[in-house]
Amino acid sequence: MTVPDSAGAVTKAAAVLDEAARTGVPCSPVRRIPPEADVAAAYAVQRLYVERAVTAGRRLVGRRIGLTSTAVQTHLGVDQPDFGALFADMTVPVGAGDDRSRVPAAAQGRGGGRVGAGRVADNASSGLFVLGGTPVPLDRVDLRGVRMTLARNGETVSRGTAALWLGSPLTAATEGTGA
Repeated sequence: MTVPDSAGAVTKAAAVLDEAARTGVPCSPVRRIPPEADVAAAYAVQRLYVERAVTAGRRLVGRRIGLTSTAVQTHLGVDQPDFGALFADMTVPVGAGDDRSRVPAAAQGRGGGRVGAGRVADNASSGLFVLGGTPVPLDRVDLRGVRMTLARNGETVSRGTAALWLGSPLTAATEGTGA
């Protein structure tokens, strides 16, 4: 879907996010993305941001799905997951520790601001990601039962099962308006 770039606002928003990502300096939240801050315009900003990143030499390695828990969606007033891009330089090895110096300005508040369009435009608030240490073929795992525990300095800060992701990670991956 092509979204009109009313008065260059989509292009300007992508440029602001790109500058924050390149410099590491947080920017003001990207809150006014025409038309009327809708999700389609926000994904247009995100697509332009990703295109600029790839042109600059960043390697796209995957997609991020956020807001997959219905409880979190209800809490934040949204009704679908959001999607963002994962770049190779965002990977954190398992057990690497909490090196926040690598966290892009995105996760430091560069543009998300309001949940919804601002978050989507800001690459779904993607900063860094960790992959599990042992790959397992999909046909050998109960995806709904996959467990995740996030620990900091040996203390559990979050845990959950894949069933919380709209019932299954596969459902979360196929729902919504992703880019």
